[in-house]
Amino acid sequence: MLRRLACFLVADAVGYSAKVEADEASALASLSATLAVIDAALMQHDGAVFSTAGDSVIATFETSVDAVKAALDIQKHLSGCDGNVLQLRIGVHFGDVADYGDTLLGDGLNIAARLEPLAPPGGVLISGVVADQIVGKVEDDFAPVGKQQLKNISRPLELLCWPVHAAHRYRRRKLVRKWPVAIAVLAMCAAALGWVMRPVPQKTAKPLRDVVAVLPFQTPEGPSADRIIADGLAQDLTIRLAEVSGVSVVPSSLAFSVTDHGLAAIRAAQSLGARYVVDGSVHSREHVLRISVELIDGAKGTIIWAGAYDGTMPQLVEFRDRIVEEVATGISGQITEQDLDRLRGSGTDNPDAYREIILGRQAAAAFSEEASHLAERHFRKAIDLDEGYARAYAELAAIYAIRLENGWTVLSVPDEEKALFFADKALSIDQDLWLAHYAAGRLHSISSKDDFSKAEIHLERAMSLQPANDDARIYYAALKTFQGKADEAVAIVEPILATHPNPPFWYYLTLGNALFHVENHDAAEAAFNQCLRQMPSSPYCLRFQIANFGALGREDDALWLLEEYGMLGFDTSLSGILDLLLLEDLAYKKNIEGALRAAGLSD
Repeated sequence: MLRRLACFLVADAVGYSAKVEADEASALASLSATLAVIDAALMQHDGAVFSTAGDSVIATFETSVDAVKAALDIQKHLSGCDGNVLQLRIGVHFGDVADYGDTLLGDGLNIAARLEPLAPPGGVLISGVVADQIVGKVEDDFAPVGKQQLKNISRPLELLCWPVHAAHRYRRRKLVRKWPVAIAVLAMCAAALGWVMRPVPQKTAKPLRDVVAVLPFQTPEGPSADRIIADGLAQDLTIRLAEVSGVSVVPSSLAFSVTDHGLAAIRAAQSLGARYVVDGSVHSREHVLRISVELIDGAKGTIIWAGAYDGTMPQLVEFRDRIVEEVATGISGQITEQDLDRLRGSGTDNPDAYREIILGRQAAAAFSEEASHLAERHFRKAIDLDEGYARAYAELAAIYAIRLENGWTVLSVPDEEKALFFADKALSIDQDLWLAHYAAGRLHSISSKDDFSKAEIHLERAMSLQPANDDARIYYAALKTFQGKADEAVAIVEPILATHPNPPFWYYLTLGNALFHVENHDAAEAAFNQCLRQMPSSPYCLRFQIANFGALGREDDALWLLEEYGMLGFDTSLSGILDLLLLEDLAYKKNIEGALRAAGLSD
């Protein structure tokens, strides 16, 4: 068991969802500017970011003085900005954390997570222990708000707030307890800290795969709007390069984990397991756009190709296509006419339609129901601008698949029909569009008709078009489990996890589900725990871990997770969970129902 004393700062934006709904581009720019302020304060006061999720940030400090000074600097800086940043609530607490195997517990996490939603907008709420440690070391005054009872904390705690005039809000009314939010933040803290605090095993360098990774492009000294274009361009280059024969790519979700551009190309390539690395920058000023790109050999650290593109924003699509051609040629030596025809068939010459795709993917990355609707609006607008844009239809189908998989629908059958229409439309324009086959495979596997045979055909086609893309293979493994072939799923997933440098959460979910059905429950628990470290609020991971605990005879652990699952707004009854499971095999259905009953669930 490991223990550590630290001071924890939890920050979250006020009313961010409403701002996104009103003006998404402006909200994203404000978020980028706000995160820059936070980063600067953490750097100045020796803080470290443990986790971020959308508009939330969790950081740790060695001392309470550093944490409070950082919190005050953040709030003062934001309050002095001219409306282009977000307003934050910040909670700070000092305490210990203890590592009990796969669970991280301690006041440092629990209380900091519960203080943040109670802090005044634009202010800071600290615990009494923090106040004692900063006496005479911080110039600003904090006003006591009295002892407060926090949920699941046995003793009342003395709390103090800044600015001092906000103290009246605690005296005039009871604290508003936004516990679901606090618990979600706490889970995120536990996940991030659990990963960081464990001793890191020494790994031997993995051989580099013959694939290319497009890193997130830099935006040196440019306006915050450049960040949206830069991320969208890097993501789109990844998708477009994946459509070129002879070129295999690392998914953007993995490549974007490399955020330190100070890393040498060899180290970035090693961390991603990729032979080739594409790095670049985007900068715009008034109506002028400049894009710089390099293709680097990650094994040698040498530049294979470099290019610079100067023009105006309407030329963005043209520049992107030229970059794809140059990178593909640099890797494979040539790009065929068939490749060029495919890129033209699934692409668009309309820069505004292309920009909508970028904004849609940016929204979808937030992975929430609200984000999926924002993404849909952008993809539909792209179609309005270019009705022959195959990629836009495929993106719509994919966002509907995510929505259906997570139960973010009211009328599921009409949504299924619309989603399948979008996938079919994309394929009617470009029958070799990888994303369209991938979306169609997912949709057929989760539709009310459970057409697993069609799902299998589309996923196999997606894998043939992009054999190096692990996402399609992992989802194909999930399909095998749906069909009652969990042993085949395990055989597919385990080699991928053994060679993948940084698997996303749902890879572990797929493995855990398959291991559960082959009755390797200890290994399944480890897989689900890893899934929850990366995505603490994943309903899928929670549902299957609850069942797995039931199979292991650990009813108390199962009921604790069930309470968390209910706080996310899901039905905690036996039938409510069974209705959301995707299983064709009757024996598997009976198996998981028995485990859920053993976990204490009933109708």
